[in-house]
Parts: sequence; structure tokens; C-alpha cells
Amino acid sequence: MEIIRSGINVKGIIANNYKKKSFNNIPIYKENNLGTVTKRDRIDTIIFAVPSINNKKKIEILNKLKINNIDLLTLNDEVILKNHVGLKDINEIEPELILKKKLIKNKINKNKFKNQTILITGGCGSIGRALTEKIVRYKPKKVIINDLSEFGIYKLSSKIKLILKKYNLKTKVKFIIGNLTNKIFVKNCLASLKIDYVFHCAAYKHVDIIENNILEGYFNNINSTSNLLEFFRKKSFLKSFLLVSTDKAYNSKNVMGATKRVCEKLVILSNENKKNQKFKVVRFGNVFASDGSAIPKIFNQIRNNEKVTITDLKMERYFLTMNEACELIISVSTFRKKKGDIMFFKMGEPIKIINIANKISQYFDKKIKVKIIGLRKGEKMREKLHFETKKINTSNSNIYGIKDKDFISNTKMTKLLSHMKKLYEGGEAKKLKNLLLEFSNK
Repeated sequence: MEIIRSGINVKGIIANNYKKKSFNNIPIYKENNLGTVTKRDRIDTIIFAVPSINNKKKIEILNKLKINNIDLLTLNDEVILKNHVGLKDINEIEPELILKKKLIKNKINKNKFKNQTILITGGCGSIGRALTEKIVRYKPKKVIINDLSEFGIYKLSSKIKLILKKYNLKTKVKFIIGNLTNKIFVKNCLASLKIDYVFHCAAYKHVDIIENNILEGYFNNINSTSNLLEFFRKKSFLKSFLLVSTDKAYNSKNVMGATKRVCEKLVILSNENKKNQKFKVVRFGNVFASDGSAIPKIFNQIRNNEKVTITDLKMERYFLTMNEACELIISVSTFRKKKGDIMFFKMGEPIKIINIANKISQYFDKKIKVKIIGLRKGEKMREKLHFETKKINTSNSNIYGIKDKDFISNTKMTKLLSHMKKLYEGGEAKKLKNLLLEFSNK
């Protein structure tokens, strides 16, 4: 055991199973003495030297201390201290403790990605980051990460460097800042790269924000997808192009979901071969605690003793953990034979948001007050994954497909896109929204 003293005045060690009273002249205490020692010695930082300690245990300790302005530091495998500012910064509660559902366990054929070149768009978003962190461990030849956020790329690149070092990986990782709605950027960026797998995660995803930014929501989501498809359609070396979609694309009442429905259809229409399927769509519900979702907001409200804002006591959503979502996305990308136009995960039953809030409050040992705020523009009380139809089984028991409704041809889609473009250029936001919703509800 080595004590790291750089910039740290070590006042004591907590070790329940250590028989000696000191180590290197530093006192050793039992856990039940932590509160007394913390107050007496005016401790401002607690370091957890066991990387595997979970957040539930950390919260349990903080609740015992009754102190909110103390730093928790976790010593990870690379001997790097990661700062967590007390109860207010614990934002990665183990989802299985809250969702109380059987987690999907999925086997991935990692060899499919060995020595391959992979593009992940929207790489700094929740799903993009998690996919990147997983896929680099499968020993691909190169991983290209695209995103608009310079700061997001800075943060992710630092984390990926640690992963590469930890696992002694030779994978080359390239980070590219750029806007996929720009055809020139797409061509210049990708022309020299022989990409085998594309994971298209880039999109604006927040319903209420896009309801107030209709024109840019349309332009970003649809043009980024159509530009990538135009580039990759004729690339014989491409093995898989996968669009990450959302349950809000079905029977959508909002612009965001409607744009994703258009993107789904563009991807489906890109498959010229009826038996094999290069261009794939995967649609699923909410990913637990993803960036900007309701769950982190509820976390913050409970930790700060604020009223918990809930749309409606009856509102419910489908949920996956981030790990489930990533593993199932990766699995779908390896499918070759066509098993439906849109792929789905067996997500179990939808969960009421109020029930999740109650579980989190129990986790933090706090009582909550709830404020009902009502449905916002474009929101639905319940989401459905798809219309009633026959499910097509796949080689993965957790994944099934459906045949999409054949309501539009390539020719008609081209005309529709041209009409949407004219409305966009004319600033006709209301008419564009109506056209998008009409399309997505066919």
C-alpha cells in the first residue's frame, strides 16, 4: 500500500479489517468513527482507494456524515483522482437499482471489428461516447469520431487516451470537428478513408428545443443523414451503416421525432439488395440518465431539496441502460441478412416517471415534493415503439425486426425532400412542421 501525499495532507485511513492502529504514522479508524474524525479534524476530502466502490455506498457514507460540502475522490486504476463534489455530483447511480428490471445480457462478436475502420458520428453525445469507449477495445484498425463540439472532443479524447494506454491498444483514433450538413466537409473528410462500419448517432434530440427551432432541427437531422447516405451508398467496401433512431419517430407529434422518421425512411430506401442489408435502422426508447434527459434533472432536484417536476403522474417511458443500448446497437451492425426494415430491442414494459423519482428519493434517503407541470409542446403521455405488426425474429433473442409500411418510393421521397427544402429556404417553419408530421404519421 502506498500513500499518495502530493498536495494532500492525510489525516487518517478508514479500514474496517485492518488490525494495526496506524500505517506510515497515519492513524487508522473504523468506518463508524468517520463522522467524529471528519468533524474533529475538519476533513474536506475523502478518498476512496477502491475503484470498484459503487455510488450507493458513497451516498450511504455522505448521508451518515450529514455534510454536503465535502469532496469525494475516487482513486481509479490509472492512479488518477477523479473529483466528485459530495452528494451533488454523484450522477451515475446504478440504473438497475432504480429501474428494477432484468438487464439484457448480450454477446458481441468482437472479431467482426478487428482491424476494421469505424466512423461514429455524434461521438461526444451520450451514446456516441459510450460506443466509442466500447468499440476501441475490440481492436479495430481505426476509429474516427465526428462531432461539432470542440470541448466534447477534448474531453472524450482525454478519456480514450487512458483506455488505449490501460489496455495497451494499437488502435488509431482520429477526432474530427465538422458539420455533416455540409456536403463539402463530408466529401473532404471521408474521401480518403475506407470505412467499414458507420454508427450514425449525430442528431438534435431534445423535443422541446426543436419545437422552438423547427427550421434548424429539420436542416440538421435530415441533411446530415442524407449527405452521409449519398456518400456511402456506392461504397462497395462498406459493411454496415446504422442509424440510431428513437421511439418518438413512430406516430410523431413533434418535429424531432418526425425528422428521425424521415431519416429512417432514407436509410431503408438506400438498400438496393433485398436480401442483404447494409443500411440499418435501430429504434428504441429512453437511455437511462443520458445527457439532457429527465433522469439527471430529477437527480439534481432531489439532491438540491427542490420540488421534483413531473409532466404527469401517468407519464411513462421505455428505458434501457447505456450498456444495453450500446451492446444491442453493435449487435445490429453485424447483421447481414435482412430481418426487417427497422430493428428493435425487447425493452420490457414502460416505466412511470414518478416511480423512478420515488426510487431515486429512496436511494438518497430523502422525501420529495412533486410539482406537476403538464405536457409540453410535442410531448406524449406514452410512447409506442411501432405499429401492430408481425415481429421478425433474429439470431439474437433480444432483437427483432418489422417490415416498414411501403408508403413512399425513392422518386416520391426526392420530391418530398425538394418540397421541404423550399419551405426551409423560405422560412416557412409552420408549413414545414405540418409536412413533417403528416409524413411521419402515414
